[in-house]
Amino acid sequence: MNYIRLDQPFALEAGGSLPGITIAYHTYGRLNADRSNVVWVCHALTANSDVARWWPGVVGEHGVVRPEDYFIVCANILGSCYGSTGPVGAGPGVGEQGVGMSGGVVAGAKVSIGPGYQVPFSDAVRNRGGIMTAAVGLITQAKQAAAIIDEGKADIVLLAREALRNPYFPIHAAKELGAAIAVPGQYGRA
Repeated sequence: MNYIRLDQPFALEAGGSLPGITIAYHTYGRLNADRSNVVWVCHALTANSDVARWWPGVVGEHGVVRPEDYFIVCANILGSCYGSTGPVGAGPGVGEQGVGMSGGVVAGAKVSIGPGYQVPFSDAVRNRGGIMTAAVGLITQAKQAAAIIDEGKADIVLLAREALRNPYFPIHAAKELGAAIAVPGQYGRA
């Protein structure tokens, strides 16, 4: 396990900040010269960053995502009891602020984020490993979600932030794609 200490204030989603944080992480494999072989694993289980241990059929020497092909990174989330800053080490006053974490948030990560940025991982696991997968990662358009399924990159698309921003997304998506769906009466004006 490795550790990185960020000594600058870290802003919390609910407001307030921590004076600095420590993130524990594991890496597997080697980073190639053009840095194009990185697979960053963010999952609800990343309270423990030893992804090869808790997901051996997917990540690891005999998994779908192998260290000989990829540079695999998995960091513990804040609040983890496996080495990252948690309630005990966060400093005075944290209890009054309340520390909230959305699943998969990794502090200070420099991940290129764009539409469907996690879909290639889903595609690799599904097609190399024959495992059913769900695609996530800034999927905000109906046609984008449909293309992911139509092109065989995932078995299902999960919407998170888009569903929070637009709770009527399924109704709007069905209209955009020309699909007929049953809409409960109370949602008919959406």
